[in-house]
Amino acid sequence: MRAAGAPDRGSAMNVLMLSGDVVTAQGAHGVFYETLRLLAPHWERIDVVCPGSPGAEPRVVHGNAFVHPLPWHKGLQALTAARAAGALLRERRYDLIVSHDYSIFSNGIAAWWLTRRSGIPYVSEMHHIEGHPRAATRSERVYRRLAALYAPF
Repeated sequence: MRAAGAPDRGSAMNVLMLSGDVVTAQGAHGVFYETLRLLAPHWERIDVVCPGSPGAEPRVVHGNAFVHPLPWHKGLQALTAARAAGALLRERRYDLIVSHDYSIFSNGIAAWWLTRRSGIPYVSEMHHIEGHPRAATRSERVYRRLAALYAPF
């Protein structure tokens, strides 16, 4: 169903995902691989930007899900994911940006920046809030505070 006044684009829709999953890029069939299997029939194309890791390489899974591991360190995830996703945005039209968020919310920051530049809506999928319900370490307390700041944003 389309919103009143929204253009009719037909059923062909593309989604851009900023994910923390590296297992699919390594060729393993884990939980995210199965998630993509279930999503693939509903999208013309799924592009997934993820951190690089040993054994990670660009892959196509389920015929229309393209996994793009980044060659840079995960510590630069917000910047490098935004850069790589920005290049994909110049290649094709996307209808939605999805960020898989956890820890310091690098993917969410990149998705927010891409949305501001492109006007494409994004959804932040918060996978885990470290330190919730109770923080056991100092870093978990920091991550819990970051989540409290990020979630309303």
